[in-house]
Amino acid sequence: MDHTRWIAAGGGAVPEINQLSLAMDLGLAREVFGADTGLVLFGSGPGAFVQVLDEQPPAPTLRLRLGELFAPRLAREAHYEPAQLVIHGDATQRNVLELLRISATVGRGPLVFYVAAHGDVGETAEQNRIALWGGADITPESLATMLDRVGTHRPIRMVITTCFSGGFSEVMYRGAHQANGLGASPRCGLFSTTWDRQASGCDPDPDRRVHEGYGVHFLNALRLRDREGNTLSLRDLDLDGDGHVGFLEAHARVRIVGESIDVPTTTSERWLRATAPTEGARLAVALPEDDAVIRGLGLELHLEPTMENARRERDALEHRLRDLESRLEPLTERLEQATETVSAMFLARWPVLDDPWHPAWEGTVARDQAELEALFADDPSVRDLEATRAQQARAEDAIGELEVDLARHERLVRALEDRELAERLHARGGAAWATFEALLACERGAMQ
Repeated sequence: MDHTRWIAAGGGAVPEINQLSLAMDLGLAREVFGADTGLVLFGSGPGAFVQVLDEQPPAPTLRLRLGELFAPRLAREAHYEPAQLVIHGDATQRNVLELLRISATVGRGPLVFYVAAHGDVGETAEQNRIALWGGADITPESLATMLDRVGTHRPIRMVITTCFSGGFSEVMYRGAHQANGLGASPRCGLFSTTWDRQASGCDPDPDRRVHEGYGVHFLNALRLRDREGNTLSLRDLDLDGDGHVGFLEAHARVRIVGESIDVPTTTSERWLRATAPTEGARLAVALPEDDAVIRGLGLELHLEPTMENARRERDALEHRLRDLESRLEPLTERLEQATETVSAMFLARWPVLDDPWHPAWEGTVARDQAELEALFADDPSVRDLEATRAQQARAEDAIGELEVDLARHERLVRALEDRELAERLHARGGAAWATFEALLACERGAMQ
């Protein structure tokens, strides 16, 4: 274990959320970080299944239509196959934390902890969760507490791509609580989104070219590639001119090119927002990564990247989003009512239809198949349900497109705010500024 430079963990609590893209991200992480220098932990371990989208949607059989009515699940449009991934162990809470503990204790140099999984939000950032195989989870509190007990001075660099992943910026503090001060070991991280936002990146589609999320852009940037595998120029990605693409530079590329709902963040940004003055003197500081984001997003959004412009456009998009969401609410209520109406109609005549494990279910469906299919085809309440379902799907698609646009504007606003906060913290100086510089140095590290 003394040679372990990285641990990559991922998957979901059950196979239904072991989407193929998560396994592909972990495979790419292994390639980028060095195949013989780390460990891959995924799902249930070697032989774990991944969810793969079918080439064609399944035919709308009676069984599937009943399933959509009584127990809708997107997973019925997918199949399962063993992950094409070198897996060293299962991604259970116990195994992940134990291997991190051992590696942090006996290893040398920075230890990278990469996560491609699912996340849940807590009441506060330190209570956010990474959901792992079997249902147990890791929180910022549990991870920070383990590192505190180890007492290692080995730097820990996290790259976490889950929903609400920004909550793990709290790991830089003892026990993941700001009031306790910074941990004994250097701990920094780069995250797909802020502590209170969802993230993209969980996709069962086998076509890698359509995957969108933090991991696919971040990891490809480290190997001088775009998502489609095309070669990128070192000059364009090496923002500080040191001849390497560091983690923070790859993070900057995600912020510029990502067409997702992600709003990536870092521990250094968290520190700025906790300690920097919001007014007063400003002193220039070199932030090539934020400068690239401001410049790149300004071009992408066809916007002069000033604070006034960025906030105005962001606020206008938020207003439009609230309007669309208000229109969705009555549609959702209509869909619920239509579903209840149709369900009640079927159950009044066939009480076991909502329980496919009931011993009478198969016989009931086989006996009355023609009558059941006729109702699905001709009943007005069923047609109303299907029309409402389609209308809601169109409204959700419109909201999704607007959320992506809003996320890109939010990234620009935050980059501008971070630059301003950094200049104010620089003017103040002292220990808080030194900590910010140390976090940046940790985040800028590269796998060499």
